Amino acid sequence: MREDAWLTGFLLSFGPQVDVLAPDHLRHELARQAKMIYEKNKP
Repeated sequence: MREDAWLTGFLLSFGPQVDVLAPDHLRHELARQAKMIYEKNKP
């Protein structure tokens, strides 16, 4: 599967239920994007 914006968006759609085991760079990218979403929307 291509590792692109569609894939990260799809994985983020699962919210806290997603658990990316590998590859490490995808796990880190998902965490980075989730943090950006949190920072943008925190109260």
